[in-house]
Amino acid sequence: MKPVSNIISTGLRHCYTASGEQVPCDGSGQDAEYGIGIVTEGNRFDEQEDLVHDKLTGLTWLKQADVFTYPLAWDETLDAVTQLNKDKFWDIVIGDCQ
Repeated sequence: MKPVSNIISTGLRHCYTASGEQVPCDGSGQDAEYGIGIVTEGNRFDEQEDLVHDKLTGLTWLKQADVFTYPLAWDETLDAVTQLNKDKFWDIVIGDCQ
């Protein structure tokens, strides 16, 4: 199969059941069956104090996913992110799905 240029390779070489047992890949539909996508060189992630930056996608993630008390309403989420950006000098953006 020809590599697809806009998909990132997971790097998986084997296929597994939900319980973790290795199985043949043929017909599994798992990533290792296809072996396609962009292969990254070296360390793809740049870890900073509280953040992890994905150098391939350009996305930055919080290391600690539970920095807020959940659940939050939409306006509470926006306020919390605004305050976090002020406190940490970050520029986290929440997509508008309204």
